[in-house]
Amino acid sequence: MSLPDRLGAVKLTLLAYPLPDSLDARGGRELDALLAQLGIDPGEATLHLAVDPRGALAIGRWGFPGRTADEIRAAWMQATNGTWREIEVEGGTMLTGPGPDDSTAWATARDGVFIYVVTQSAATAASALANTR
Repeated sequence: MSLPDRLGAVKLTLLAYPLPDSLDARGGRELDALLAQLGIDPGEATLHLAVDPRGALAIGRWGFPGRTADEIRAAWMQATNGTWREIEVEGGTMLTGPGPDDSTAWATARDGVFIYVVTQSAATAASALANTR
C-alpha cells in the first residue's frame, strides 16, 4: 500500500479500515455495487485512507486482488449508473463524478487497485492519483 502522507503543503493522516459486510456511509451503495460487480467479498478487499484533517482532501485506496484495471473501471461505471465520466488530464485519463455531500470526486483504476479522491480541485486530484500506488 502506498498513499502519500503529504500532498503539496497539506499533511495527511493515514488510516486503514476493515470493510464491513455493507457500507452504510454516503457512496456505500455504489461501493457495495462495485464489490458485487467484481465478485469480491468485503473481507477480501482492503481500504486505506489519506485524509486532510481540515476536510479539503481525502484519498481512498481500495485493494481488489486479482482484478484488472479494465474490470475495476467497468464495474465502477456500471455501479454508478452513468453518473461518472472519463476525462483526459496530463498523464492519462481519470474518472470524475459526484462525491459525498455534493462534493466532486475523482478516481482511477489500476490492476488490483481503485483510487478514489474527494477534492474540488482537478489539479489536486491528478496529483493525488499520481502519488498513490
